[in-house]
Amino acid sequence: MPAFNFFEQVPAVLYPWGSDVYSARLSECIVRYGISDAGRYCTDLIAWHAVLHLVSALVVVWMIRTLRHRSSVAAYTMSVAFVVLVLFIEFVDQPMRLHEVVFKSVLDSVTWLTPLLIYWPVQLFRQRQ
Repeated sequence: MPAFNFFEQVPAVLYPWGSDVYSARLSECIVRYGISDAGRYCTDLIAWHAVLHLVSALVVVWMIRTLRHRSSVAAYTMSVAFVVLVLFIEFVDQPMRLHEVVFKSVLDSVTWLTPLLIYWPVQLFRQRQ
């Protein structure tokens, strides 16, 4: 899947110290801790991924907010689709394909979904006023 491969390369391309440093650090973590524990102990890479997930989630919330001005049904549908996609990727796809540990799946899911879980209650509260 070329699009999925593109998104998997984004952390390396946007890494502040360059993609070569990112690749070297990832390789070092895999050699030191093994493929399944690299996501548990390499806190610098975990933090970098969390920052990117948060920024991406804010972009998705902005898109949903923009879409909501045109159609509430479309915004709700996109929100549900986003939640299902994130949960599928984090708890089914990445553990099978990348041997990701549950801790990282939970952390990534929380990072992805927190902006959305803040946005909807605030919007519903504003509607009632």
